[in-house]
Amino acid sequence: TIYNQDCDSSNIQKNLTYLVNPGYPKTYSVSSTICKYKLTKTSSDICLIRLDFIDGKISAPNTKGSCATSYFTSDPITGPAIPPICGHNDGYHLYMDAAAYYSDSSTFKVVVGESGQDWKILVSQIECSSKSLPPAGCLQYFMGSEGQVKSFNFGVGIVNREQGESLQNQHYTICIRHELGYCSIGWIQDQVAIDAFKISKPSTNYEANTGTLCYQDFVMIPGGSNGGRGLCDCG
Repeated sequence: TIYNQDCDSSNIQKNLTYLVNPGYPKTYSVSSTICKYKLTKTSSDICLIRLDFIDGKISAPNTKGSCATSYFTSDPITGPAIPPICGHNDGYHLYMDAAAYYSDSSTFKVVVGESGQDWKILVSQIECSSKSLPPAGCLQYFMGSEGQVKSFNFGVGIVNREQGESLQNQHYTICIRHELGYCSIGWIQDQVAIDAFKISKPSTNYEANTGTLCYQDFVMIPGGSNGGRGLCDCG
């Protein structure tokens, strides 16, 4: 197992490396800095880099959902940057563009606005020929016949939705792998967590909007609805 504790590393060459804050498992005591990790690819045939947040608790967003102090992001060579992600994200994952056949590295960043942050992130390089490669444009990719999809900072093990403030400036695609023997995907709100699906709705309103009424925050399932038509759903 390889651990990288440097805040500014210009050449991380090994696959399956852990990025951890300086002094981990203690929190990082420095503020107003940016930790940059240059992830050097093991070969040109690397399309994506997967980041698994083993420990991803940094400053919570403000009451408007903005990552105002500390957050994770990236400097892409090609493709979109990782949206600002902060708060409680243990157990989450995401994929960042690796500029296949174009560049030999990609850069992941941790913007540290205040002291007391800690992170432990597993870096995996995904070959363009790999069977586990997500479709183009996917920030997250889930495999298996069942599972849970949660917004960033929803929180692990919490019951009340309000404890996990939804993040601003998020626009990304979540993909599900087509498993052998299955021809469709069923989506249902979590039956345990309170307010498990409430997007841009007041706490007293449990009625969802659809179509053009969803002009701010929404979830879109292309080609999917109770009637077999594509809709976007908010609330």
